Amino acid sequence: MATVTGPMLSLSASGSLAGELEYMTSRGRSVVRKWKRPANPNTAAQRSVRLANAFLSSEWSSIQTPDKQTFAPDALRRGFGNYHAYCSQNMLRQSRWTMPGQFFSPTEDDTPPATATEFLFPNPVTKQIVWIWGAVLNDYWASALYLRTDATTPTKDDISFWFTTNVAQGYTVFTGPLPPATYYGYSHHFTRAGITGPLNGPFIAIVP
Repeated sequence: MATVTGPMLSLSASGSLAGELEYMTSRGRSVVRKWKRPANPNTAAQRSVRLANAFLSSEWSSIQTPDKQTFAPDALRRGFGNYHAYCSQNMLRQSRWTMPGQFFSPTEDDTPPATATEFLFPNPVTKQIVWIWGAVLNDYWASALYLRTDATTPTKDDISFWFTTNVAQGYTVFTGPLPPATYYGYSHHFTRAGITGPLNGPFIAIVP
């Protein structure tokens, strides 16, 4: 790693160049080194966090303005926008295996959502799994779906899909082609306040 003066004809530089060199500041000095591809082990925990982030991002635009404004005091205190306060709080909840909420510090007395019959339907041709459920009630916001290859109670790192709907239907959530196995599905349904119903399942699907 070399120390440089006036990197990139500037006072400082950061980032990579052509996938070959990487500029940064280390201990107050401008340095350059050979670029290294960031490690990405793609663990179950990483996938769970990425799925939660993607869900929160996709849902922000549909949240009502008064609910978005509940994040304003926290955002102002921490020096960033309402959206980032919303993501920050809900990712903290995710780390504690608590479902997200549409407003800051949700405390409303809410009834957990409930569903009718749920089950998994495997497609033997495409090796996909369709999740079929009944209507979800009681101020429902979304659901977290878990998938395992054994009947062990899932953890937050087993969340495989998030969906938002309040009608009875089926949805192809595990697109595959999945390896032949017996799959065990579970679900959590939760309200706008992050109030979560019981863990549902297991629902069993055999992919030949």
